[in-house]
Amino acid sequence: MVIGSELELLNDHEEEGDHPETTVNRKKIKFFSNKKAKSKPQLHLPSSPTTLLHYTCIHSSAAPIPEKITQEFAFPDGLTYKRIDPNASLSDVNTILFGPYTKRNNDSFIFTFNDETKENSPMVYGVCVMQPRLVMGGKYATKRCYCLLTRVPHFDLHFKVLFLLLSAQRIARMPVDGCPGHDSHGYDTFEFHKQVFQKYSLVNLNEIVEYQEFSVCEHLPPVAFKFPESLLLRNKESNWIESRKNSIKATSKWALPCLFSMLSLEKIIKVVSLALNEQSVIVVSAKYGVCSSAVLGLAYLLRPLFWCCPIIPILPSSMSTMLAAPCPLFVGITENALRNADVTPSPRSFIIRLDDGGSIEEVDGDGDGDGNENGDLDGLFRSQKLSSKMIEASKALCREGEPLYNPTLTQLKMAERLADGVKRMVVRVLEDTKTAIGNEEFKKTQLYSLHVRNSI
Repeated sequence: MVIGSELELLNDHEEEGDHPETTVNRKKIKFFSNKKAKSKPQLHLPSSPTTLLHYTCIHSSAAPIPEKITQEFAFPDGLTYKRIDPNASLSDVNTILFGPYTKRNNDSFIFTFNDETKENSPMVYGVCVMQPRLVMGGKYATKRCYCLLTRVPHFDLHFKVLFLLLSAQRIARMPVDGCPGHDSHGYDTFEFHKQVFQKYSLVNLNEIVEYQEFSVCEHLPPVAFKFPESLLLRNKESNWIESRKNSIKATSKWALPCLFSMLSLEKIIKVVSLALNEQSVIVVSAKYGVCSSAVLGLAYLLRPLFWCCPIIPILPSSMSTMLAAPCPLFVGITENALRNADVTPSPRSFIIRLDDGGSIEEVDGDGDGDGNENGDLDGLFRSQKLSSKMIEASKALCREGEPLYNPTLTQLKMAERLADGVKRMVVRVLEDTKTAIGNEEFKKTQLYSLHVRNSI
């Protein structure tokens, strides 16, 4: 699905009939003036995104998410616009036209959707990449979101396909012999996008086969891939638990380097102990990519335990009332959405501000903060000695607020070793808790009933 501002459909270069799926309500775009104050007319730009191109859900028989919900997840803070100064240099315009946006960045993220009103409803993943666009004859800049809806958690491949699509657009815009690009191959058209999506939906991702290749266009190298064996379990999924386990496993390599680059090891362990006490964890960042990576990465770090409550990698501002839910949450949200939320997060919630060095703030409530239903888990974590290798790896990855989106192979292995170290700590805490309160009492705790029986 391609989602963005309906102003894109009014661009002078768009030919009538290019977008049969979408009609434009031109009445929404008006000039308003205050005659008494003799003020200049102000342009009111549409703030709600619209679907520019719709296609069938990738690797599924039908799109399982209502279109309006998809639009809200694709633009968690709604549409925004930036005025282009005609007297300024062309650097801003060139950045919009030519990138860099063909690699993972702040606007590359994942959202998940599960229709809880339907029994055994499959997990659907939204793989999103945003791209800056010029509208209103180049007077304003906004963003367009390319969103792959899929049931297959092969995120590395999905993102590669989207970035190749954007690379093809870049080719279409590159000047030739000093003249502006004319897109002679049609790479910057919705018709080309539709052909790519339809072709990709036919790729077989359900069986272990030799390496396959997927080509976006003749001017770019194909993507070679093989479906990970660990994800083939999705064919045997009988409920949402198995579906979520697969998604958590599949996102680990994508999420962990970014998480470890934003939070120190000590603070990560603190958040893990909060989660094991069934307390809501609200991850806040201005960057969509950081929010979704941190939430999915933290959920993975609970291994061998399993978070059974809602996991929302990125929460749209229109759904901010979810923050007051009585059940524990693992949720990512932007600073702007949290500031403008209609509700206050429920007591026993902790806000983790990743753009502020990972500060941890408790929402006012009547609880004691750390909780004691499962024993002093925070104290048990603090009592464990961190290995020198874990400390060194954490220091090497932590970048003081600068997210690591495109790690090297060495950095990826460091993140995996750190995750394994955290897992060993969780296992030791489980054993210590069982010893401290007794096996029978341990089985009565939420830690046992909600997590251990569904361990990863």
